[in-house]
Amino acid sequence: MNEYRFYRIFSFLLVPFSYLYYLAFSVYRIVHTLGMVPVHEFQTNVISIGNISVGGTGKTPFVIFLVNLLKKHERKTVIVTRGYGRVSKEQIIDLSTGDALDVGGDEPWLITQRTSVPVVVTRKKYKGCRYALDTYKPDVVILDDGFQSFGLARDLDIVLLDATDNLKHAFLLPAGRLREPIGAIQRANIVVITRCNQVIKQKVEELIRAVQSVNRAIPIFISFHDTLSLLTVPEGNRVNNEVLKDTRILAIASLGNNRSFFSTLSTLGLNVVHRIGFLDHHRYCEGDIRKINRLVARHSVDAIVTTEKDLYTLRSFCTDMHVPLYALQIQLSLHEVSRFSKLLEEKGIL
Repeated sequence: MNEYRFYRIFSFLLVPFSYLYYLAFSVYRIVHTLGMVPVHEFQTNVISIGNISVGGTGKTPFVIFLVNLLKKHERKTVIVTRGYGRVSKEQIIDLSTGDALDVGGDEPWLITQRTSVPVVVTRKKYKGCRYALDTYKPDVVILDDGFQSFGLARDLDIVLLDATDNLKHAFLLPAGRLREPIGAIQRANIVVITRCNQVIKQKVEELIRAVQSVNRAIPIFISFHDTLSLLTVPEGNRVNNEVLKDTRILAIASLGNNRSFFSTLSTLGLNVVHRIGFLDHHRYCEGDIRKINRLVARHSVDAIVTTEKDLYTLRSFCTDMHVPLYALQIQLSLHEVSRFSKLLEEKGIL
């Protein structure tokens, strides 16, 4: 039974625990709000990219977009992230050094591949920020998944909301995917709604109204997940999706929102005959590859298409697969980039 079906059937049993979670989180927030725990400040611009739900809102594509925007304005940038799914237990992992690239987690690996900026992985984000400042002296530190990091001072809090999520009737953890109620957006400086091209216009408008009901003055931006190309694996060559026309495809994903990936493949007109969805940050093993090869034979599959993030562990098994492997490369595009840039200028970031 996959996680989506589990929550549909059994989530109501977890509602009492959601109230306990909310109580514990409220105490945690109040302790920081009242100054009972020190707040770490840094002599540089710190931007937090976060959300109010668990995974799948498009943080990694947005971080990549933001890094590229900062690069255009010649701002030296370092990313600090926890690195979910990482292998190494070192307190601080600098992906710019040695063999650390393969042990820091799938999202830091992908960010490094797409941006070539320093990425620091650590569970103690204030230590990661201090290391970043001492080592690289950046103009900007991007704090990945930092909205609930109350012990760190930020110059800008950007919260992402996924347009494909139904927040209207969502529960807090563990009954649902919410870390905080939607009212937490009052603390944010900017809201970006992601994947707006995967839902009808009415859904986006409803989400905008929900945000404005708790924070009428907050700037709201909409963004889209656009397809860049397909990558051949392991060569890394970019090819047009037309090469898979009339091809029977097995789709594989281990994202926070696998449905979005599968939906994108359908939008591209690809003939997906079977789908496999794993939990976010899944580490592929030989048993998975045997299962994949069995499904390839059972469904007469001609090619496998996965996400770029899944290549973190899946790329090492590509020679064991019985058909060619491709990765779909996507990018986030932001509507009204000039207005967004102006807000960053007003904060002294650009």
